[in-house]
Amino acid sequence: MLSYFNTIRAKMLASFFFFLVIILFISLINIWFDIKEARINALLDKLAEVNRDMQASNKLEKGFYENETINPTFYKTGKSAYLLDHRKTIEHIRQNLDTLKRTQGLYAGSRVDSLTRLFNQYETLFEKIVKETKYRGFKDHGLVGKMRQYIHYIEAHQQPLDLAKILMIRRHEKDFIIRRDLRYTTKMDTAVQLLKADIEQNITQSNQRQELLVALNNYAQTFEELVKTDQVIGLNDKTGIKVRLIEISGALDQVILNFNQHIRARAKVLKSQNKWLLSTVMMLGVGVMVFLAFFLTRILSRPIHRLSRSIHTIIQNDFSKEVAFEKVKTNDEIGRLSKDFHLMLKKMHHSIDKVKKSSEEIKRKRDLLLNSINYARKIQGAILPTEEEIQAYFPENFVIYSPMHVVSGDFYWIGKRKKKLFLAVVDCTGHGVPGGFMSMIGTILLNEIIIQHKTFAPAQVLEQLDKEIHLALRQDQNLNNDGMDLSLLMIEKTEEEADKGLPENLENMAVLLEQVQQNLPQNSFKVTFAGAKNSLFYVQENELHEIKGTRRSIGGRKPLHKDVFQDHELLLEPGTNLYFTTDGLLDQHNQARKKYTKKRFVKVINSHREKTMLEQQEALQSDMYEHMGTEPQRDDITVLGIRL
Repeated sequence: MLSYFNTIRAKMLASFFFFLVIILFISLINIWFDIKEARINALLDKLAEVNRDMQASNKLEKGFYENETINPTFYKTGKSAYLLDHRKTIEHIRQNLDTLKRTQGLYAGSRVDSLTRLFNQYETLFEKIVKETKYRGFKDHGLVGKMRQYIHYIEAHQQPLDLAKILMIRRHEKDFIIRRDLRYTTKMDTAVQLLKADIEQNITQSNQRQELLVALNNYAQTFEELVKTDQVIGLNDKTGIKVRLIEISGALDQVILNFNQHIRARAKVLKSQNKWLLSTVMMLGVGVMVFLAFFLTRILSRPIHRLSRSIHTIIQNDFSKEVAFEKVKTNDEIGRLSKDFHLMLKKMHHSIDKVKKSSEEIKRKRDLLLNSINYARKIQGAILPTEEEIQAYFPENFVIYSPMHVVSGDFYWIGKRKKKLFLAVVDCTGHGVPGGFMSMIGTILLNEIIIQHKTFAPAQVLEQLDKEIHLALRQDQNLNNDGMDLSLLMIEKTEEEADKGLPENLENMAVLLEQVQQNLPQNSFKVTFAGAKNSLFYVQENELHEIKGTRRSIGGRKPLHKDVFQDHELLLEPGTNLYFTTDGLLDQHNQARKKYTKKRFVKVINSHREKTMLEQQEALQSDMYEHMGTEPQRDDITVLGIRL
């Protein structure tokens, strides 16, 4: 018992007891006014609850429209969390309206009757919308489900039908469901008639033709029923049940507002009468609180100051174990708080030790991961052609190879088979480690297709590479869309072709040599190019030309109508410059969010085409860095230039 009186709570209660004695007699006088004010506040509270519940009901209805109307589970089970909460909210509103109805005085009865009548109309309309929505359905349920069954039956039929007409019907169905526009009903009628004519013309067996026509008629009738249902519900917020709901909701808001204003006017009168009593209570209260503040400050400030100083010292020393915690040895709540803080400090030290150990383990794993990625970079570097290999085939060249991360999704490849030299510059999907894996797959497949299987025509190589990528990544079985864009060259010397099969007769040989000199310049190169989205740039007769690749990538999702890769043959003289680039440079942004663009790339190359390849590389890199500024690199960048 004595320990209880040592607590801060007991001391504060004793202090406040005197304050209660002083204001007790004033409170007795004020009770009568408080009762009246309480009745008004109860009305306001109930009215506020009705208003909040109405807003919550509107939100639940909106959630039902936006979520459950496109939720197959709702149509399957008929259950909805939104509707369940909505019913609970409606029940709560009815209870509050009954409470308001039973309230005497303040002329509340007639206003509550008006609220109840409007509310019942609102709820009836909403239940009708729910019923019509269930009947309308979604996906495999209701009218929409029936339409899907009928059209799927027509689509799955074995006899040949015009797929475009079926797709047009599906398109008009989807357009109406999304846009709720009656214009699509006319388009749907036309599309149905076209498909009906197609069935009657192309289906020779009468029983199959009749089955398809019945299914099509059922589909059309179901669509008409769907349109009628949507018209009942409301194609927009200005038609159907929806517009009536909006009107009643506005009327409810106005009745609640008027009711609220009436009650508040009555409350204002009572508050003015009670104002002088509150002023007296406040004056007495201030005097008592000044005394209590001085008394409690003396009781609480000293131990709290000691505890705060000790905690501050520990914080300044970063919770070091070497700093001792100064306990507050009192029997009240501050003393117990001091003990609890001391216990918490011990547990914190233990937790800090565990965090340090975990941090060291995370650092170890991070270092291991970085080492693995750096090793992957070495492997990728070993796969790429070395500088000596490029020099062996193209003594004058430059390569700008700048991965966005440690490992790159870009790569370049050189191969030779017989007397044909191949050069590829490839941009794989992604960058970093995923892009690195794709670059390794691309390198392996190019070696396999060209070197091992002896497929030489670049267009055929790209077609075969597309098939191999689909097979390697099993893209027909999953959603993998990875692929690559590339430029591929095959280079041959024409002089060797001219030497083949020369006739022994000197006269015929002279004629043939004259033809060769006219048509195939000696020591010229026959260059065959094929590209998947990427282009070939070359300089001929002091002009920069571009051959665009086919607008189709290697791998990825198969388009409905894909372009065929094409070979482009060129006859180029020694000293001709050829350039290749991936989209990493062309799409690079600067600080103003503007891309580098192909136009700027061509301008830089054109301005320095007469210089050495090394000087061209320096000029292009300088312009690229000037464009980027402080903007980070957005993709892997690869630019390759060679001189024949």
